[in-house]
Amino acid sequence: MEFTARQDIAATAEDVFAAFTDYAQFERQALRRGVEMRRMAPSGAGSAGPAWFLRFRLRGRDRELHLEVTECRVPELIELAGQSPGLGLAGTIDLLALSRNRTRVTVTVTLAARSVPARLALQTLRLARGRAQRRIDSRLADFARGIEARGAGAGAIPAPRR
Repeated sequence: MEFTARQDIAATAEDVFAAFTDYAQFERQALRRGVEMRRMAPSGAGSAGPAWFLRFRLRGRDRELHLEVTECRVPELIELAGQSPGLGLAGTIDLLALSRNRTRVTVTVTLAARSVPARLALQTLRLARGRAQRRIDSRLADFARGIEARGAGAGAIPAPRR
């Protein structure tokens, strides 16, 4: 199952890339949301950046996820790969400079089930696909506004709405 979101941001590609690679900011946001997070050493040759082990509660159950940056090309691409016991995750953040101060961000997240319970969870997600897509679009728009505000000197990127 794949989700894609696009957003044009009034900032340079370098500024947008810097915001997406501000891993410390994302770690702080996750901790505020109750996610137990541990930064790990990259797993080997396929890794191009940091890796994390995450433990969080979702839909009444504790979940675990190993997430790592697999490719990072400044300032145009960030690829992530994640593994949990029943689910595989692949994410791509693609940046395209439209002009000197305008960047188009395309975020793609692909989920793949590797177990029967994960297949059932993905089927439930397919039924609520419209709502999930709207939430992803809204979070990316909030993040874009934060980047634009930071570029205007307004401070840090705001945390996404819940």
